Formats: sequence, C-alpha cells, structure tokens
Amino acid sequence: MAKLDDLLREWEVWGSELLESHLSYPMLAYYRSQHDNQSWLAALAAVMDACALILVGVEALPPLQARMTFSMTRQVLVEMALSFGVEPSRYDGQDRLPGETWDSLLAAFREYGLEWTGDSGARETLAALRATYEPLLDGLARKLLLLVPGWMPEGVVTDHWARGPRGLIASRLMAELADRTAPKAADQQGVRPAGPLWRRLRRRLGDG
Repeated sequence: MAKLDDLLREWEVWGSELLESHLSYPMLAYYRSQHDNQSWLAALAAVMDACALILVGVEALPPLQARMTFSMTRQVLVEMALSFGVEPSRYDGQDRLPGETWDSLLAAFREYGLEWTGDSGARETLAALRATYEPLLDGLARKLLLLVPGWMPEGVVTDHWARGPRGLIASRLMAELADRTAPKAADQQGVRPAGPLWRRLRRRLGDG
C-alpha cells in the first residue's frame, strides 16, 4: 500500500494523456481491446472507484493523490461525454455496488489488513460521490457499447496470460520463481526439496 500514491500518480498522468489523445482523435474511443473484459473505460472506472474509497473511508492513506487522480479521471469522463454528445444516464449505481457486494468489499479490506475508517454515514457519502461519475460512465458505456465492471470481481479471476492448457502451473511457477525466499530447486548435493516447484512441475507434467 506504500506505493499506492505512486500508482495513482501514474494513473493521473495516464488520464491526462488519454484526454489529449481521445479528444484530438475521437475515433480512438471506438478501438477495442483484444479481450472483451478490458477497455479504457473499464480502467477508468476501477481507478475512480479506488480513489473514491480512499477519499471516503481509508484514513491511513493520504487523500491528496487520490483527489488529484479522481479530478483528472472525472475530467476525462466530462470531456469525452461532451465530445460524443452523451448525457449522464439515469443509472442509479445499484447494479455496481449492491448490499452484498458492499459487505464483500469491507470483508476484503479486513482480509488484507487495511482498516476501513468510514463512519456510519460512509456508504451514503460514497453513494453521493459515485453519483458524480457513474452516470457518465454508464452513458459512455452505452454509447460505445462497452462494459463497466462491478466493484468486486465475480468468481475467480484469472489473468489472460495464465489461461489455457497448464495455465495454473505457469502462474504458480512464475510466482514461486519470483519469490527469492522460496527453496532452491536443488541443493549442492542435488537433493530436491519435497515441496512445490510447482508441485514438482505437476509431477513432471503428468498433470496429476
């Protein structure tokens, strides 16, 4: 979490570059990712959601960068909506953050050791902040036929690179190889540890 400010600063710069490129060349907004669950609009939504959470109920994180990134990304929405003649939709936000998702969100905070410090009115405050950008998100999504993600992923989410045959082995093996504290594949006597590399290359790729 210590690097979150740096990450949000990068997204602020990304937002300014996106604004310049997409206003100069509006046809770029229609370009699609190779994957239907990825888009510049979905990325914008995720970043704005993160900023909103920090501003409303995460006192352990400084609010300045979240405020700057939120302001920049909201300007992207406003200018893009004007460029395409899009009005804010009547979307009320309930589809993105229903009660059970809110509970899951707070549970995720606890799981990762991040204290949610919002008061009893935090959910109402968050709803008010969401109302300043989600209708624009929804309006642009309808115009451009793009999907806006929910606040929490549905089910188990796997990176695209880790899908396909032996994708699970690949992702876990990469995680193990990147962990410098993990046991080496073999010691100087050539004795292999009993545990993963990943599960002894899934039993020598017998996949069993």
